[in-house]
Amino acid sequence: MLNLSRYREYLTAVYGDVDQIAANYFVSDNSSNRFLKVGDRIDALYTNGFARTPDGQIINDAGGRPIVLPKGQFQGYTLPDLVLGFYNQFTVKNFTIGLQFDGRIGGLIVNQIQRQTFRGGRHIETVQENLKDANGVSMASAREADTRGEKTWLGEGVQVSSGSIQYDPITGEIVNYGDLAFKSNETKTYLQDYISRYYGQYEANIMKKDYMKLRELTVTYNIPTAKMGKTFKAASISLVGRNLLYFAKGLDDLDMDQFPGMTGYSALQSPTMRRYGININLTF
Repeated sequence: MLNLSRYREYLTAVYGDVDQIAANYFVSDNSSNRFLKVGDRIDALYTNGFARTPDGQIINDAGGRPIVLPKGQFQGYTLPDLVLGFYNQFTVKNFTIGLQFDGRIGGLIVNQIQRQTFRGGRHIETVQENLKDANGVSMASAREADTRGEKTWLGEGVQVSSGSIQYDPITGEIVNYGDLAFKSNETKTYLQDYISRYYGQYEANIMKKDYMKLRELTVTYNIPTAKMGKTFKAASISLVGRNLLYFAKGLDDLDMDQFPGMTGYSALQSPTMRRYGININLTF
């Protein structure tokens, strides 16, 4: 058996002559300086975001750190595109096996665990060789250089070489690209200064809510009638496991199952526990 569903919610009215409402009214922690209008989806995710060139490169300030736009930016939607559930049961001789999967596809969330651990310099990536700067310097090397007072981290992107950025007062977007000239970022900084600025912005920590779980596995042994004598009409014993497997794209430090609906920002959580049990059914 397969169940598929999806739903959408729209702002149909506010009150009186008011035709808009702050974006954080429905999705808490959204930027309060952006607004939803009648007809908009209410699960829109508006977060602080980076200034970028028309081709998508991050614009850094004179200190070599990303410039943050003055208004929240639309990043996508928090509701999933599809919610699905699957259940199948089959019998082999005296054994009956039941499988239940469920999950969600689509929707965005801000990973607050990643955000705060990078800001505090406690994320495991800061002592590993996986993430590197524009010159190929790893976070581990740059972190060690920080302790010596050396600025070695060169962020990706560009700096403004001519002109001054002007922003749209409503959307916060850059409006004068024609007056700006750019050069490759050439200012090195401390790793911790850079990642505190970069990962301190919600945009840098957005991830998909996609996940799938093996919600339940049941293996039942139906005791043959010939072995039960006259006391019972039927008997069975079942082994049951719940929340056995979890599949998700990317980082595994969030259990997406705990952030349904319009939840757009994660919080501290305890992981869903695996549970095991035994059921004994007797029919007199």
